[in-house]
This record gives sequence, C-alpha cells and structure tokens, in this order.
Amino acid sequence: MGAVGFLLAATYWPGLAGAAEASRWASLCVLVPIALFFVQVRLTVTHLVGGLLFGWAVLSLMWTPVWYDGVAALMQFIVLAGAVLIGASRGAGSLWKGLGYGLLLSSVVCVVQALGFQPVADTGSASSGLFVNPDVLAEITAVVFIALVFERSWLAVGLLPALFLTECRSALIAVFVVGAIAGWRKWRWRVLYSLPLLVGGVLLTATKWSNGDSPRLDMWRDTLAGLTTWGNGIGSFYSAFPKYATLTSDLYQPAHAHNDLLELAFELGIIPAALTAALVLALVWRANFKEQMLLTALGIMSMVGFPLHSPSTVFVFGIVAGCAARNWSVLRAFKFGGGYNLYKGCEQPDYATAGTCG
Repeated sequence: MGAVGFLLAATYWPGLAGAAEASRWASLCVLVPIALFFVQVRLTVTHLVGGLLFGWAVLSLMWTPVWYDGVAALMQFIVLAGAVLIGASRGAGSLWKGLGYGLLLSSVVCVVQALGFQPVADTGSASSGLFVNPDVLAEITAVVFIALVFERSWLAVGLLPALFLTECRSALIAVFVVGAIAGWRKWRWRVLYSLPLLVGGVLLTATKWSNGDSPRLDMWRDTLAGLTTWGNGIGSFYSAFPKYATLTSDLYQPAHAHNDLLELAFELGIIPAALTAALVLALVWRANFKEQMLLTALGIMSMVGFPLHSPSTVFVFGIVAGCAARNWSVLRAFKFGGGYNLYKGCEQPDYATAGTCG
C-alpha cells in the first residue's frame, strides 16, 4: 500500500494532456486490479448497497447524452469500488506514509513555484506542485496531513507548504474543523481559544463564494433545476448541464458541479444520491475516530469542490470507506468464501473497536 500511495502522489507525465489527472487515473487502472488479486471479500451491507448503485449507474448509460463520458465516469466508479474492497479487506496499511513521501515532492515544488520558478506546468493562480491544479493538491494534502498527524509522523510537517501555498480555503477549513473536533475531544473548553480563527476562515470563504464575481451559487441553482427522478445519466454533467444553465454564464461550462452529492443527484437521480448519503453517514457512525475525521474532511471539501472526481482523493475515500465498512457489525451475518477473518489476532473481535484490531 505504501508503494501504491507513493506512485499515486508522485505520478506526473510531462506533455500528456491532463498530466496530473490522466496519469494518475492510468496508474489506478493498473494498480487497483493488481491489488484486488490479494483481496478476500466478505459481503456487507456496504457491498450490497454499493452494488445496487453501481448497477443503476451502468443502466443509466442507456440515457446519458454522451456515452463515452458515461464510460469514463463508470471507470472512475469502478476504481472507487475497488478501493472500497481493498480497504475493507486489508485496511490502509502503509498508504499514508507512501502518500506522504509522494506529496513531499509536490511540497518542494510548491516552494520553488512560490519563489517564481516553474519546473512543471501549473494554472498560474497558486503553487500546485505536481498536480497542476492547486485545489486538487490541497485536497489530498489535507486528508494525508490529518492521517499523518493521527499517526504522529514527522511527514506531516513536510506537507505544510503544499497545504498553505495552494491557497485552497476549503482544505484549510477541513483541517481546522477536524483539529477543533479532535481538540475538543482531548482538551474540551480550551479548544475554544481557536474558535475565532475557524469562524473567520468560514466567513472569508462564504464571502468569496457568495459575492457577485463567483458563479458557484448560480451553478448550484442551475444544477438543482436539472434534478430528475431517473437522473441525466452517469457522466452527463458536462454535456447536460448547459440545458439547465439559465443563471450561469454562457461563457462558462463547468466540468463538475463543485458539490459531489449534488452532481451525483444530477447524474443518477435524487433517490440514489439520498441512498449514497445515508450509506456514508452510516459508515461514519460505525468508523473509528480517525476514519470519522478523514471522512469529515473529505465531506467538507466535497461540498464546495469535487474531490470524489479526482484520482488521489477518490482512492483515499474508497480505502477509508472500506476500513469503516469492516467495523459494521452486520459483517457477522453476511460472509462467504470460507469465513476469512479480517481481524487477525482477534479470536472474538469487538466490532465496536474493530478498526484498532489487526
């Protein structure tokens, strides 16, 4: 898992269109199937609900406007499903350290870019390391930073340049919120000293997203106008959104809704989106504290971005969701394939604390 994490964070193919995204998706399309050869599946409610959602996504190809966009989105769905299976079977293992070492490269590149040099392509708005898009780098850095802090690894310090020089407010707010929750858990009322900083960050972000220059609120309103019972089809947002875009400028055609749940409802329908939200909340409820904080951070960023459509963050989400799924007590009732014991070393595992076992 450490090697997978490093390759996922460090892969960059100069000259390839979409060097940061396409090269990482290509890596996952090779690495995830290989990893699945070493996975033994125990059926859970998560697998059953995920299977239903996947089946509906496949069926929606029948009415998606551009079928190859649908196939590409379905490929990403398959990568996510594979990551869930890996996480449920093997856990995260050394993934966080592998990602940390890979992100150190981007952290160094961010410092170089901040000094005025451009060794790799970037968007020109802020330091972006090997990810080209600063927001994409900030989102994966925030999640890995939180995980490494929980593991008390020095690697977390090395990721601070990538976290701050990208100037991504949602990633910083996610880290602050998780820090506040973890601080309250340990120090209770003393954590209130940091509350003004958190409130200030939230207000600054809200001001940015609600001012007249930001199309995001208009985009969300137009996306809501396009919600249907059956959805517009998997991968349809880019091609179908202009039909409903009465408020968004004609000069701007977004690739994503900058809200993962809203985009899922647009593509697959309201009921599948509600079912997905309920499943994620159930996983958060059953997860251990570290997994809860990682899912919280991803949830915050997915409300205003699209981390579940970026290869690094979608893989991490799948791994963490899989780890949370194996803490679900229904595992005892749903299993097949010879009764493989995920909790090695636990003769009678306590499912309430299963994330700490093995």
